[in-house]
Amino acid sequence: RVRRVAALPASEDDYTVAASPDGSALFVTDFGNDKIRRVAVATGEVTTLAGSGTEGSADGVGDAAEFCGPRGLALSPDGGVLFVADDENHKIRRVE
Repeated sequence: RVRRVAALPASEDDYTVAASPDGSALFVTDFGNDKIRRVAVATGEVTTLAGSGTEGSADGVGDAAEFCGPRGLALSPDGGVLFVADDENHKIRRVE
């Protein structure tokens, strides 16, 4: 059985997904929109955790942070930290 969990913003590029340890949330790299998103599995609600939507490399909280092609991600075992491969900035970024 396949069913939709959430609708994501339109993008011409890839999404990478990781699940929280308890399965209640999905974390998504939105390459084309330069954002990191969280999806609540139970409701399908999509929120932006980090990224202004403008290409850049600024560190910051929420939409003060900038990415340039976030492509891959990994979640720490306790679910407290996301590590994001910021492809076009050639960096691994930490999102808490």
